[in-house]
Amino acid sequence: MVGLLVLAGVGTTGCASTGVHRDPPVTVVLVDCSKSVRGNQTQWPHEISTIAEKVLTEEGRLRVGCFAGTAVGVLWTIDVKGEEVHKVTGGAPAKREYQRVWARQLEGAFRQAAQPRKEAGTDWLNALEAASQTEELAAVYIFSDLIQEDEGIDLTMVQSTSHLEAIAREWARRLGGLHGVTVRVVGAGQGIGAAVDRQGEALFGYLKEDVPFAGRLLATVP
Repeated sequence: MVGLLVLAGVGTTGCASTGVHRDPPVTVVLVDCSKSVRGNQTQWPHEISTIAEKVLTEEGRLRVGCFAGTAVGVLWTIDVKGEEVHKVTGGAPAKREYQRVWARQLEGAFRQAAQPRKEAGTDWLNALEAASQTEELAAVYIFSDLIQEDEGIDLTMVQSTSHLEAIAREWARRLGGLHGVTVRVVGAGQGIGAAVDRQGEALFGYLKEDVPFAGRLLATVP
């Protein structure tokens, strides 16, 4: 989990109980930069910019991190408050245009950063755990094929259903911060082989029930 914890606890503490201040809701985007997903990484930056524009329009906060194996950790991060965008003067049309321009610029940054890394391994479970510790967390997007290959788990090899269920039970205790959070996965089932790909989807499904959280598998971002 080295490096991934930079995603957690970055926001200031809200004061919802007194009504004085509450930080805007946070959307965390986790991007798999491992070698196994290089075929999907050309489309992902555009989809991430779509998420960014939506979050900023709703005056939310966006955090983006790229992950590979545990030893690599987060390779880059972006942290933006939508409220800064809403300081733009000139009414709603000017704000919408600013958001579109900002999202296009962000897409370029994503495209440059989200390049496949040579390091072996993919550790989306630790990335998800780091995201679960984010204050005011509202939603998580994971761009990955969900083929876990770290933390003693190797989903490049066929695993039994009982073993996947046991992994889910263990990790559900570590992912308690996702309780009630919306978690969407883009790219699952598009990895190295059908039988192996289904295992990542199955593990995600077990986690969704054990935590629980509102999980969805998406082909693309709506």
